[in-house]
Amino acid sequence: DCESLIRKMLVLDPSKRYCVENIKRHRWMVAEAPRLLPSTGEHLSAGTAKSEPNEQILRLMQSLGIDAVKTRESLRCGNYDHHAAIYYLLLERLRQHRSSFSLSQDGGAGKRSLDSMQHRRPSTIAEQAMRKLGICHYAVCHLQYRRGDGFLPNC
Repeated sequence: DCESLIRKMLVLDPSKRYCVENIKRHRWMVAEAPRLLPSTGEHLSAGTAKSEPNEQILRLMQSLGIDAVKTRESLRCGNYDHHAAIYYLLLERLRQHRSSFSLSQDGGAGKRSLDSMQHRRPSTIAEQAMRKLGICHYAVCHLQYRRGDGFLPNC
């Protein structure tokens, strides 16, 4: 099903190519979307509203060369462009860190969470951001980051 959706999206003739509405109604999206896509409330929980993005994350993004004004606009309009995507990835990483930290305070329950995070493939932008925040203290911090991809400053 996924392959058929991708094929229909990659048709050369624009009149025959799937539009966003066709994609949303495709049987693979209908079956997979509820499981894969976070609810809007998930991003807005923990005191973060669309009109009030996390300032710490915005400052971090700006230090990485990502325009804070465009990010705020993307969040306000509900766009899911690269500005909003990076913001939400960093927000999720911050939440994971906070929950891991609180679990580790409860007598080692967070160790399992930290161990599982060490074995996943890191997001270079999110990892770089967490290093700048000083909250990335597990093994993935020691990975080498690619330079010159347009998002990460040269170290």
